[in-house]
Amino acid sequence: MKKSIMEIAVLKSSLVTFIAAASIGFFSGVNAQDNNASAFKGFKGDKQSEIILEDWVCEYCPQSPLWEIQLDTHIGTLSDKDYYFGNYSGLDEDNLIYFSGDIKMQQDDGRYWKATFQNLGLDSAGLQSAYGVQGAYAIELDYQSIPVRKYDQLLTPFTAPGSSQLQLPTDWVQSGNATDFTPSDLFTQFSTGTDWDRLGLSFDLIANDHFDLNSSYRRLTKEGVREFSAAQILNATFLPFPVDQTTEDFSATLNYNDEQWFASVAVRLSRFNNDIDSVSYATPYLPLVAGSEISQISTAPDNTASKLSLNARYSYAPRSFAKLRYSIGKLTQDDSFIPYTTNPNLLSPLPQADLDGDVSTEDLALQLRHWFNSDWSLSAKYRDRERDNETEQILLQPVITDTYVATSLLNLPYDFSKTSSDVRLDYRLYRNQLLSVSYQSQEKTRNFQSVYKTTEDGFVAKYKATYGENLMVLVKGEQFTRDSSAPDLIDYLGVSENPLMQRFNVSEREQDKIFLQLFYSPLENFSMAISGYSSEQDYEKVEIGLTNNQQQNLNLDLSWNLSEKVDLSLFLQQEEIETELAGSADFSAPNWYANNLDEVSSYGFNIAFRKLMDSNLDLLFDFSRADADTQITLNQNNLDDPLPEVGSLWSQAEMKLKYRYSENLNLDFSYQYQEFESQDYAIDGIVPGDVTNLLTFGALSNDYDVNYWVLSIGYKFK
Repeated sequence: MKKSIMEIAVLKSSLVTFIAAASIGFFSGVNAQDNNASAFKGFKGDKQSEIILEDWVCEYCPQSPLWEIQLDTHIGTLSDKDYYFGNYSGLDEDNLIYFSGDIKMQQDDGRYWKATFQNLGLDSAGLQSAYGVQGAYAIELDYQSIPVRKYDQLLTPFTAPGSSQLQLPTDWVQSGNATDFTPSDLFTQFSTGTDWDRLGLSFDLIANDHFDLNSSYRRLTKEGVREFSAAQILNATFLPFPVDQTTEDFSATLNYNDEQWFASVAVRLSRFNNDIDSVSYATPYLPLVAGSEISQISTAPDNTASKLSLNARYSYAPRSFAKLRYSIGKLTQDDSFIPYTTNPNLLSPLPQADLDGDVSTEDLALQLRHWFNSDWSLSAKYRDRERDNETEQILLQPVITDTYVATSLLNLPYDFSKTSSDVRLDYRLYRNQLLSVSYQSQEKTRNFQSVYKTTEDGFVAKYKATYGENLMVLVKGEQFTRDSSAPDLIDYLGVSENPLMQRFNVSEREQDKIFLQLFYSPLENFSMAISGYSSEQDYEKVEIGLTNNQQQNLNLDLSWNLSEKVDLSLFLQQEEIETELAGSADFSAPNWYANNLDEVSSYGFNIAFRKLMDSNLDLLFDFSRADADTQITLNQNNLDDPLPEVGSLWSQAEMKLKYRYSENLNLDFSYQYQEFESQDYAIDGIVPGDVTNLLTFGALSNDYDVNYWVLSIGYKFK
């Protein structure tokens, strides 16, 4: 007998009510068996006493598996083993097999564990893992290897490149002319680059509705070889310098938050440790004076830093608040001094064992944001930063390149005081238009500098508006003026300077900048964004030094949804930086000038075909190209003399196919092409042996092209 439509509706309604009540009881932790009668009063049936609600599953509620595992196996190859292609990526082997994936565990009580790993088998392997209870606490681990590649197939006469004691072959013949350093069997091949290992641990605790605690530990180690140059008077040598450094950071923050107040107290500790205190090397040249056959170079010293900070915010009205930030810090450095020289004929005692460096810092910031009404608002900021260098001055007796004793000098414990303020007024012309005008000022005083004080102030104006749903415009302009105190002639370092020369960071200047951003979407499936800026820094009162700097930048982005399955995007960027300098060849008025022009052009496109072959296939194409060029022209006696150009060209093309073979199995194929060309006269124009007093690595500018294929098979275990 068929049921009526009304009877079916009632039956469905009863069933949904039953499932919903069962779900509510399960997720709220109610003992369902003890509440059968009250939860389902009126539910009749012979099996009523046998119903156990814990066994019921909500058919319409989203269900997540307890465990979910994704494993990806990557099999790839390079067309050519190339050192530079492995920069950051670790892809520097002929045949590549590596693994990626993730593991997830989620329990109904909020407990979870997840781990993600990538590039296992490469130098760029990484692992991220987290365990915790949602809304209660979380413990996270982050590890990442980062290969940094610089130059390959370099040559050096030192027998152990990257050692802290760089020695020459026993049959090396010293000479005063680098053209004599030609026997290839006396040189060792090596590469420069470093391997970074980054480890992070963090713990977050939510104590209650108001308090939470965040803490983290970070450790970064760097090991490898970098290029370094050292000189004895006029003879210079490139050195394969060792790198073995560790930086550790620890921070902890206690936060308090309610409807009106937010406050936090934080502490941060940092330590830098250099396992290589100094590097000694044997000079390949004939010693200039007796005892200068071996030289020693100090490395970056060990140091520590600590900071205690307080942050507070009080919201006294809707969208209106006052903020306070205050911190104090301490920096110390007490690494042992190395001797003035390795020359036994020039030895002199050090004034003390170490610097005993001690710097205190203090930072105070205040901010007020007040809304008068829906149209007018005011923002005011004030900041005061102090650096107090309490390190004592020491009389030092430097020995120049192990050849002669120079005039005694004092170290310079640098201090500064910097205050800044910013007042901004916002006015909404209409609901969709905003006009902002701000006044900013800054004052900085410093010691042991020729310019003791600088002040800078100016205005910033911004207009932002949206017209309908298709157009957004942002225009921003600023103008700043910097004034400087009269320079004093100081001679702390025993080096004479032309009194007409001024350093660009303290010179008087006029700075103007305008910025424009436009977003336009004439069609529902098409949009474009245009942005750019133009700026000029004019040092009109500078006679010797940087006199002018101009920058222009233009960006264009297009995005087009051609159909439900096809997306296309394009970008174009053009940047130009022009710099003018003036100099003097005879310690007098300016008599030579330099013009430096840097141009960078980049463009590319991306096209995506999605949900092909019954929505199982995605096909992606990506191409990008960047062209950089530097032109330097010298002018002396009204004659232009261009220097050799410096340039680089980088291109990359990539194709990806993503195919969903089944619910659990994915197949991906990726092809990547990368080409890089560079031209640098300082590298390519210096042939080893051509310069009589310079011993180089014999490096050439980067120039390579590489094809890379990889097949990835991913399987999801549930």
